[in-house]
Amino acid sequence: MDQKIIEKPSALEKYICQKHKGEQIQRISDSVLSSSPLYCLECIVENNRAGVYDNLLKLDEYIKFVCESSPMIESEEFKEAIPTEISELLEKESSVIEQLKAHIEKEKQKVATFFNAAQEKALKVLEEYKNAVFYGLDKQIESLAYNFGLIRRSAHKWFDNTPSEYYNKPEELLEAIQSQESTQALEIFIKHLNREMAEVSFLMAQEGRENRESAYIQGRDYVKSAFQELKDQVETLPIIKVGDEMGSKVILEHLERMLLALLKDSINLENIIQEFPPLIKHNDSMESHNTSKIRKEKVFEPTMSAEKFNSKLQRLKGLLNDTSLRIGSPGKFTSPSSQRLSTKY
Repeated sequence: MDQKIIEKPSALEKYICQKHKGEQIQRISDSVLSSSPLYCLECIVENNRAGVYDNLLKLDEYIKFVCESSPMIESEEFKEAIPTEISELLEKESSVIEQLKAHIEKEKQKVATFFNAAQEKALKVLEEYKNAVFYGLDKQIESLAYNFGLIRRSAHKWFDNTPSEYYNKPEELLEAIQSQESTQALEIFIKHLNREMAEVSFLMAQEGRENRESAYIQGRDYVKSAFQELKDQVETLPIIKVGDEMGSKVILEHLERMLLALLKDSINLENIIQEFPPLIKHNDSMESHNTSKIRKEKVFEPTMSAEKFNSKLQRLKGLLNDTSLRIGSPGKFTSPSSQRLSTKY
């Protein structure tokens, strides 16, 4: 086959990776040991991280490799009738596969039910905790408003001895309660009333001028101390720490790892149907036979440095995500970038 095969990127573009939904197939492995010979970009990255380096070919290289391989050897001398039990089982393939498809759909529904419930539970936990954090933040506003009101009331009471508001008539107290404009304002009002009643009871329990004067001194000292703390609260705004950009990323990655570990421990596929191993364990002889006929390119070599790998990966990602590659009709690559994808990798 002397004529050069020209690879069209759109030839593989329509095939989507079964493992990484949305990722297009980019390369094909010629390894007889590969259970999944079709590779998207994410597959390449995962294998690289795991230390697996299959020989990955572009479509034109794979076609050339297959077509230039040795033809099948046929010989009447070695023919033998296929055993009856094998033939009988093979005849049942269609019905068996259909039964498996129906069973798999039921199993997938079981998985979907679990994940829907897990997603709902996880979102509920996140939403409830988020609302709790919001409540804590809103509480800061209420607390500062309460502290201002407390200092104001206490300063008048313990310094100039101005009487606080008293509600001897139920209708007046009801009107005061209903006049509060929000739940937050009502809560502050109720807390001031409770504190006022406690302080009144404290003063009434002080018998004699000396004890009463001592109580006022305690009250003034309290106001002065609270005033200093109020100044600090005004000058130092409350913040909630969710980490800086890197800190948040670390937390989210840790959460992801814990979630994945939990799922891996909780969900297991049993009675797995394993693909039969190949008759020939290694294809070294086939590769050596074709060495002179085709250049076999390793996209990511075992000895490749991390810097070189990341650089190559970013270039490939940029080419794959380049919107200019898709100018024109769907599935057609009209940008010179497509030539770079074909020649540089």
